[in-house]
Amino acid sequence: MSATDHHLTRAGRDRRFVWLVAAAGVYALFSVVWIGTHPGQDRFTVAFDNVSQTLAPLAAAFACLLAARSRRTAARRAWALIGLSALSWGLGQADWTFREVVLGQSPASLFPSWSDVGYVTAIPLAIAGLISLPAFRGAGTRISLLLDGLLMVGGALFVSWATILGTIYADSAAGFMQQFLSLAYPLGDVFMGTIVILALSRMPSGVRQPFVFLGLGILLNTVADSTFAYRSEEHTSELQSLTNL
Repeated sequence: MSATDHHLTRAGRDRRFVWLVAAAGVYALFSVVWIGTHPGQDRFTVAFDNVSQTLAPLAAAFACLLAARSRRTAARRAWALIGLSALSWGLGQADWTFREVVLGQSPASLFPSWSDVGYVTAIPLAIAGLISLPAFRGAGTRISLLLDGLLMVGGALFVSWATILGTIYADSAAGFMQQFLSLAYPLGDVFMGTIVILALSRMPSGVRQPFVFLGLGILLNTVADSTFAYRSEEHTSELQSLTNL
């Protein structure tokens, strides 16, 4: 293949990537508007919400594993691990969707559940994939990166515990596993976000684009997980208060 043909092929892939991202963005916007205007009051909205949350990580897994297959460099392992992480999360969400939509179980009964096995497994797989990026070479660099991530997680936990979470957890009647998972998800996101930021600071500008989207996705996931943790503990406390009346 000539240099011109290679350039045209790459340009075509870039255009397809942009169109796919745009389509995903439109679908995400439609989902937010629909769910926001139909706040879980009808069965269709619940099913639509759950199916969307299942398809998104499975599509991400497919894209990452496809990227891993097309690479011959150190990035291949990184993309493969990130793809397996998305697949694990998607399988966890598929289990949640089946239980809530098909079996009719309530969300309160699904946390914690077997769905959390897929969710929790996704976190170390994603971290392993991120520290395998070519931007981080050598055991010393990766150990330093893990320590930086732990430092950020500790700082985030200290601030959130001192401001909001500490009071909520002290008054919560939730069990140990529910409290552990409520903290594990947002803190895992903070860990991954730290690694993405450090990776972006070390990468040439020409290869940053996929990781910018990855970082934005992790940021939004952190907000969602933190909100879920807050609302779960708040809801449990409210139920306990009503029980004690």
